[in-house]
Amino acid sequence: MYGLSSKDDQALQALADPDMATLRVCRRYSSTGLKLILLQVSIILLSLQMIEDRVNIDIFSLLKIKFHLAQVIGFSDVSIIPASSGHAFHVRLGDLIDMSEQSIPCVNRLPMVLDAGHPFDLASSAVGGPYVEDDTPSSLLVGAIFVDVSLAILSQTTNLVSLPILTIKSMLESLMIIIYKHDLDAKPLKHLHSSLTRAVRRAMDLVFQDISYEIRQIALSVVQAYVKRWPTSRSAFVLYVLPFSRI
Repeated sequence: MYGLSSKDDQALQALADPDMATLRVCRRYSSTGLKLILLQVSIILLSLQMIEDRVNIDIFSLLKIKFHLAQVIGFSDVSIIPASSGHAFHVRLGDLIDMSEQSIPCVNRLPMVLDAGHPFDLASSAVGGPYVEDDTPSSLLVGAIFVDVSLAILSQTTNLVSLPILTIKSMLESLMIIIYKHDLDAKPLKHLHSSLTRAVRRAMDLVFQDISYEIRQIALSVVQAYVKRWPTSRSAFVLYVLPFSRI
């Protein structure tokens, strides 16, 4: 079967291929429940690919993808919260302790979706936050609906340094794309500034970890990009870094 060869070169290629990563997990487990999860992962990967490829999609379909993605990643109590108007809803994320192994291919795919350059009209009512009753759309990128998911993954995952290097790199790349390409000063995303700060602090933590040099360099670049984009945050980050400088 495609991708299941035991040869080393094919195994190395599979590491960089989300679909192959899904198949490797499938070989390791055989329970019916996990097979259903892996089927769900495959559908999510296909959906993310379609978003990236500019396939037309409406907000309700995007939110359904977001809901299932959050569940697969391992957020607890993921729920759909309807607006009081009854015309919209948003996905509420619960807490995340450890990201599930099965979701790694989806997380590795998120940078491409966040980097997709086509616009999408997104209202605060589809994102949540303090303006959840506002149905007025803002022109953002289509990947903006996943910004809160990406930030939460990086800031909340406790087993971060034990994840595959490729996945940590993807998480940092997602954060870099959010900083450079997504308008967090727009009304639908404005409430995510605190989540962004937590994610950037987590990236700063990686700079001082015993981890690959490439990851530490990317993490440092993320922090620099954040401070450059929002200069008023510089003093807060100096105070945050000071304890590390004494180590």
